[in-house]
Amino acid sequence: MPKKKTFDLPLQSRGAADDACLIIRSDSLNADDRTVEIVFTTGAQVTRRGYMPDGEYGRWIEELEVSEKAIDLSRLNAGAPLLKSHMAYDLTSQLGAVVEGSARIEGDQGIASVRFSERDDVEPHWRDVQTKILSKISVGYSIQEYEAIREEGQLPVFRATRWTPMEVSFVLIPADNAAQTRSDQERTSPCVIFNSKEEEADMPRKTQTNQGQGTAPDTRANPDGAPAVIEPQAPAAPTGQQAAQPDADAIRREALAYAKEVRSLCAQHGLNERADAFIEQDVSIDVVRSAILEHLAEKSAAVEITGQRTEQGFSNDDPAVIHERMAKAIAGRCVQIKNEASEIDADPHGWQKYRGLSMLGMMVELGAKGVSFRDLGSVAGKQRILRAATSMSDFPILLGEAGNRVLAAAYQAHPGTFRMLGAQRNMKDFRDTSLISFGDVPELKPKKENGEYESFSLSEGKEAMKLGTYGLEFAMSEEMIINDDLGAFTDFERTMAERAARFENKLFWTAVFTAKMADGKVMFHADHKNKATTGAAPSSDTLGKGITAIRTQANKDGESIGVSPAYIVSGSALSDTIERLLLPVNLVDNSTTVVTPTQRSIKPVYEPMFDSLAAKGWSLFADPAVMAAMAFGWLDGQEGPQSFSNQSWSADGVKIRVKDHFAAAPLDAKGAYHNAGAS
Repeated sequence: MPKKKTFDLPLQSRGAADDACLIIRSDSLNADDRTVEIVFTTGAQVTRRGYMPDGEYGRWIEELEVSEKAIDLSRLNAGAPLLKSHMAYDLTSQLGAVVEGSARIEGDQGIASVRFSERDDVEPHWRDVQTKILSKISVGYSIQEYEAIREEGQLPVFRATRWTPMEVSFVLIPADNAAQTRSDQERTSPCVIFNSKEEEADMPRKTQTNQGQGTAPDTRANPDGAPAVIEPQAPAAPTGQQAAQPDADAIRREALAYAKEVRSLCAQHGLNERADAFIEQDVSIDVVRSAILEHLAEKSAAVEITGQRTEQGFSNDDPAVIHERMAKAIAGRCVQIKNEASEIDADPHGWQKYRGLSMLGMMVELGAKGVSFRDLGSVAGKQRILRAATSMSDFPILLGEAGNRVLAAAYQAHPGTFRMLGAQRNMKDFRDTSLISFGDVPELKPKKENGEYESFSLSEGKEAMKLGTYGLEFAMSEEMIINDDLGAFTDFERTMAERAARFENKLFWTAVFTAKMADGKVMFHADHKNKATTGAAPSSDTLGKGITAIRTQANKDGESIGVSPAYIVSGSALSDTIERLLLPVNLVDNSTTVVTPTQRSIKPVYEPMFDSLAAKGWSLFADPAVMAAMAFGWLDGQEGPQSFSNQSWSADGVKIRVKDHFAAAPLDAKGAYHNAGAS
C-alpha cells in the first residue's frame, strides 16, 4: 500500500498563462441568455516556484488529472460563482455563475457554461466578452489528493488525482508559469499525498526504527508559510548515506529571478515602496499579486479601466480630466464657452490642445485598441478607428459630456417664464411628492406650562406633484463621424434645448389652467376666491380688484395673508395695453385714471401660452418666495434636459438621447388671480 501523508493546503488557481487552453469559446456565445462556454481545464503540467504541497521549498511541477473519476464537478454543476480576479469580498465581485448541470469532461478538457448577471456594473464585462477583449479565464480549485512523483535529476511532480473546481474568474493579471497561485490564504482543505515508489525503500527503515535505531522526530517549527504536516516527518537517511547538497548557484539564480519579478510587478502597478518588504519576507508571487489587486481596488475612485487600458490618479493623464477637456473642446467648436479666456489661463495645458483634433483623432487619443493616427489617412482606417472606439465606453461618454455642454448653453438662452412665477421643488424619485404651502401651517403658539409645544398635522387635502419623463433620440451615423460633421450634432443639441425649454413652459402653464388640485377644482376657481366674476380688460380699476383679491385671501387661521402680486401675465393681445398702463409716466387717454404705486411695481410678463389657453385673459402672481401659487421641479441632480450617448447598432454609429424629468402642479391658489378678459 502506498505511504500517505495528510496536509492542509490552501485553495489554488491556474490561469490562461499557466494553461493555454483556459479560454472562452466565443462561437458558443448566446447574447439573449447572456451565456458562453469556457474550457476551465486541460490538466496541463505547470511549473511552480515556492512551497511544495508536502512542505519543501523549490521548483516543482503540478499536473491535474482530467477524468470523471479525478474531478469533482458537484460545485460547478450546483452553480459555482463567476468572479472578478478570484475576489469574493462582496457581491459586486460576482459577475455571474456557472450554468447548473453544464460542467462536463470532454476528452482531456473540462467544459462548462457561464451566465452573466444583468446588473448594470456587470454590463461592461459582458460587452468585453462579446467583443473578445476578455477571452481568457482562471479556475480556482481545491486538491483532495496528490500523487507525488520524484525522479532523480528531475523536478518533483505532484499530480492531482482528486480535485474540486470551486469557481472560475476573469483575471486582471494572469498567473505566470513560474508562480504558485494560492487564491485564498485563509481557507484550507485537507490533501492526502502518496508516493507508491517510496514504499519498498521505506520498509527497511521501518524495521530499523522499530528496533530503536531511528532518529527522533524533528520538532522544529515549519517555515513561515509552509503547509502544516499532520503525520510525523520521514526518518533520516540510513547511516552512511549522504544527503544531497543543495546547489548554491541554482538557489542564488532562483532568488535573483524572484526579486526581479517582484520588483517588475510592483513597478508596473505603483507599489515600488513595498517591493523590498515583499522580497525580505520571501512572500509568494501570488501574495504580491493579491496586494496589487487590493491596491487597485483602493484606488478605484481614481482609476478607470477602459478595455485593456488602465490609468490612475488625477493628473493630466486622468481619464476623467481628459474626458472633460475633450468635451470642452468639442463644445468650443459648437458654441462659445462662457469665460473661455479664464478657463484657458487657469488650464494652460488643458482643453485647447484638443480643439484642433477631429472626433476620430480624439478616439485615437483616448486609446482605441489597435489603431493609430496613421489610420486617419484613409476611409478604411477611419472605419477601423470608429469600430474600435465605439466598442469601448470612452467615446460615447465623451459625446454625452460635450452634448450636455452644448445643451446647457443653448438651454440658458431660452428661460421659461415658469422659473420666475413658481417655486422650485426638486424630487428624489418618481413617486407622488407632497407639497407644503404657506397656508397649510398655522400661527406659532405659546409654549405650554409643562414645557411642550402645540403640534399640528397637515390637512388631508394637501397638494402633490409627480415627475414625468420626456425625450427624443438622434443617431449620429458612421459617415457623420468620419466626416467630422459636428453641425448635425450641434443642431440637434441646440434644437432639443429650445424644445425642452418650451415644453417645460407648456407643461407649467397647462397645469396652471387645467390641473386639478386636492379639492378636485382647477387653481383659478370661484371657490378659491381668485377668479374675477366678470371678464374685463386690464385697467386701473380691474387691476386694483385683482390686487385686493390676493391681499384679502385668508390663511388656515382665517387671517388675511397680506400678500401683494408681483407679476401680471398676459398673451400677445394684451401685452401692449398692460405696458402702457404700467409705464412710469401715465400716458393713458383718460387723464382722470390714476395708476397707484403698487400697480406700477407689478412687472409685466409676456407668455405666448396665453394665446392658446387664455387669449384675452390676464393673471396676477405673487412673488413665489413669499407666496407660491405654482410648483415645478426636476429629478434631483438633473435640472433641465440631459444628453446621453451610447453605441448604436442600428445606425452604425453613436445614438444620442436627450431626456428631461420634469413636473409642475398647483401649490396654493391664494398666490394668484385670474381675469378672463373682455369677451
